Amino acid sequence: MGMQGQGGPAEGPGHTPGELQMTKLIDNTRVVVARKGHPLAGAKRLADLAEATWLTTSITHEAEDELHAVFEKRGLPKPSLGGQAQSALSILTLMLNSDMLAMMPVQWANSPLMKDWLDQMELDESFAAPPLMLVHKAGLGLTPAGEHFAALVQRVTQTV
Repeated sequence: MGMQGQGGPAEGPGHTPGELQMTKLIDNTRVVVARKGHPLAGAKRLADLAEATWLTTSITHEAEDELHAVFEKRGLPKPSLGGQAQSALSILTLMLNSDMLAMMPVQWANSPLMKDWLDQMELDESFAAPPLMLVHKAGLGLTPAGEHFAALVQRVTQTV
């Protein structure tokens, strides 16, 4: 059993392999983050960030395309990509040592690892993200501990 934040283990958009059971927990939101003290910290619109260099987070197989789509939807040119990171530590390291921006799930921006080092930019627009999903192998019951954990996760997400 695992929780997926962006796209999940699917083979393609909207496709769930038959051996997996997916349960939607909550809809999600992405935010733009930058290192503390970033020169563009006062930006209010995505258009104000069009000239910035961006870091994609590899949260889904199509992270670069998803970032491009956010800009294209608003009639903006594709952003300049400076890199792609595979882990939270890589993201943090790259962002602390550059002026790159990233768009990531709000939970990442609010996590104890990130929130002391990165600032969420207060933009006048919001950005949808794929929902948080509970994923486990279909056809096999969870262990009692797994069932209890899944029930606790579902209870907490219902109050969000």
